[in-house]
Amino acid sequence: MEPSKVIYQIEKCPKCGCKETVTREAYKMAEMEVPTGGYPSLEKIFVPLEEPRLAGVTVRVMVNHYDVCVKCGTRYGTRGEIVKAPVQAQPMPGGRK
Repeated sequence: MEPSKVIYQIEKCPKCGCKETVTREAYKMAEMEVPTGGYPSLEKIFVPLEEPRLAGVTVRVMVNHYDVCVKCGTRYGTRGEIVKAPVQAQPMPGGRK
């Protein structure tokens, strides 16, 4: 798997400067290690950069990671990156009648 290309990474809350996020705090409370090879975040939004032609192929997508500051509760973007992700077939809205 090819490495991601990091667009931005914000290490601390832009409002209060705290470095702790809800996701990282949850890992600590569960006494778990933060997984390697991925970026832990509360929410991920995927934006395709290429038009998928077939299900099952991979395309480049921009992934924006969001988390919440433990100290002040501010939701902010913690990281943006470009990765390759598989295209999955999804049913059309409304379905067949």
